[in-house]
Amino acid sequence: MKRNILITTCLLFFSSLIFAQQIENPGFEEWEEVGLGPNIIEPVNWSTIKTSDDPTLSGLAPVTWEKSTDAHSGQYSIKLFNLSALGIPVVGTVCNGQYHPNLNTDLAYSFTNTEDPQWNTPFTSRPDSIAFWMKFFPVGDDTLQFQALLHVNTCSLPPQPDNEENQVAYTRADLGGTYENWTRIALAFDYFDDRTPEYILIILTSGNGTASIEGSYAFYDDLEIIEHQSVNDNPYGNTNIYISSGTLYLNNFPNDYVKNARIEILDVTGHLLWQSKIYSTELSLNSFNVNKGFYIVRIISTEHIFSRKLYID
Repeated sequence: MKRNILITTCLLFFSSLIFAQQIENPGFEEWEEVGLGPNIIEPVNWSTIKTSDDPTLSGLAPVTWEKSTDAHSGQYSIKLFNLSALGIPVVGTVCNGQYHPNLNTDLAYSFTNTEDPQWNTPFTSRPDSIAFWMKFFPVGDDTLQFQALLHVNTCSLPPQPDNEENQVAYTRADLGGTYENWTRIALAFDYFDDRTPEYILIILTSGNGTASIEGSYAFYDDLEIIEHQSVNDNPYGNTNIYISSGTLYLNNFPNDYVKNARIEILDVTGHLLWQSKIYSTELSLNSFNVNKGFYIVRIISTEHIFSRKLYID
């Protein structure tokens, strides 16, 4: 995977400069051989399990991706698909860092390798959100997962104890159900602090990362960083989420929005801890068995994502 410098787009308008950093090869138009023969190619600036940091396991891993002409725009997209190898489900996945595989999928992770420029993507702005186009054809209740992490120094997904504090912002989508047509998903970043990131780490999958189902497949195209503009994560200016005396309140959400939405509670690493349809604008947290600390609360409807980081005591 040849790594190029990060693309920076400059726009001069009425004597003002607007700089917007973007993802490398966001539409999967460029592909290349990776030293494993002409039949194994990767999208430029992206990597797969075949170019992981463990050549032995990389050699055993099946190919779970392909260059597809079913594109949202341009000529190509990437198709990811789940297989089974040695009796172990293998999720289709690609990232812009490097993979650290393990036969125990709970111990596998993707990471930004700061010591080798071909396995990292420098990124030094604080965008509002990230968007992508996708199609998804799951088997059973499998879920497509998309993750993006802004961080300093080295970091991984999922975070490890020695790098967890390097996280600056994070977002994640877990999407179930079939998406037969190209669909745009926009996700707001949840910022943990006011540091300036140094890198961005992105992971795309065609199934649940640790419990994927053989046969699920997904297409991705046209990833985009969104800066300084709304992504409809808060469609109503005076809405808010807050916690008081063990109760989570959805303040000033219209009834039609609440009745057609679901609520998710995630830890700060993005792991989904609890989800439910919304039946009331007041949710008791007494039965929600978690430690004190910060959590990400999301309200998701068919059109909007409202996200807040809240402290549960």
